[in-house]
Amino acid sequence: NTDGREACMLTRWAFKRRLLFQIKENCIEFGSIDLKTKPYGGAQKRGFPDANYFRNFKNQLKAKGITVDLFTDDEKKFIEEGFQIKNFKQDFRLGQSHLQLICIDG
Repeated sequence: NTDGREACMLTRWAFKRRLLFQIKENCIEFGSIDLKTKPYGGAQKRGFPDANYFRNFKNQLKAKGITVDLFTDDEKKFIEEGFQIKNFKQDFRLGQSHLQLICIDG
């Protein structure tokens, strides 16, 4: 959905700016952006469900200067439309479908 794709692009910007984590002495140290590390356990255990996660995540990124205002036109289009099928061809001899997806270069 659009909220998930927006969070994906925001995460990408945070990664590019090295805000998500650092590797120190063979150990990963999380940055100041809260990341979910488990699909369970709730907010108190860095997991889901967490009804406020996306709102809190966006606020943390905003405090670091990362907002949707940074998005390129391609990123905005991806958020609205998702991956788009550019070419679809059925190869009946092999019984396989070939898809070419439009991806954002990064």
